[in-house]
Amino acid sequence: MRVLNFTFLKKNVLFLIIFYAISAVNAQDPEKYNEIFTRAYVEISHKDFEKSLAIADSLYKISETPFFQAKSLMLSASLYEQAGKLNKSINFAEQAIDYIEETDNYAWHARIQGFLATQYRLLSLFSQSEKYSDKAVEAAKKIKKKE
Repeated sequence: MRVLNFTFLKKNVLFLIIFYAISAVNAQDPEKYNEIFTRAYVEISHKDFEKSLAIADSLYKISETPFFQAKSLMLSASLYEQAGKLNKSINFAEQAIDYIEETDNYAWHARIQGFLATQYRLLSLFSQSEKYSDKAVEAAKKIKKKE
């Protein structure tokens, strides 16, 4: 008789719970979306990188608005940044720009541009870094609610 590995079982149950929560969440429900987003970034990414990437991908797939699509891509970008995979991080962040430009959420415009400026600086691509830094400053000037 085989003995089940408790850790393996616990991880799979947690994954199933999160999977069902993601499939049940409406991408337009910011509270539920943010709860899953935060858990994937803060809790799960430190324990299971691949699972957190799968959650980010699922969030992207269920997102119905450019804002949530951009935010989901930025979760992937941030996860890859944590893993030291800057090229993949940049790839996801640049995809996020395409979506966030469809919105008037200038706080996220600035956040994504600033993120890219940092990634390019870390790669010593200073002209690219400066380009995104300038774009971040321009977006920040358009933020209506400064707080």
